[in-house]
Amino acid sequence: MTTLNENKPASRISQFFDWLTAPHRDITGIAEKRNARLMASLILILLPLVGLVLIASALTGLVNLTAQEALRLNLSRAVLLSALLIAYAFTRSRHFLVGTVITLIIIWLLIFQAILTNPKTPLGYGAQMLLMVMPVLIGSAVFRTRGIVI
Repeated sequence: MTTLNENKPASRISQFFDWLTAPHRDITGIAEKRNARLMASLILILLPLVGLVLIASALTGLVNLTAQEALRLNLSRAVLLSALLIAYAFTRSRHFLVGTVITLIIIWLLIFQAILTNPKTPLGYGAQMLLMVMPVLIGSAVFRTRGIVI
């Protein structure tokens, strides 16, 4: 018995997203393919979010910060955005674990930078510190226990 979804062809958007997240052809294991696709998908979600944060911080920096502080903050976020693009390139290669490590470091740095630059956020300091657990949770989906500890 077939369902309605099996007979329906995939939309162009889903085909495009599948193409953007497809693992490298040298990756043969099912778990490795899943992990490479997971990290590529995560990066594709993070890229526009970091870009929006970069634009929003540039706009608010014009009001609250000096020009030098705003430039320094935006430059650091632009470097993180560039590193995220490099991590995406690694996740599309057979060295997807390198891209995973870069992505986890970037997530941690973004949260840590938010804590250092503006500790009085609506979330509060404690909630921001809890967000720093997020890279560990994402890493646990990809690495074994030893890799998570490292």
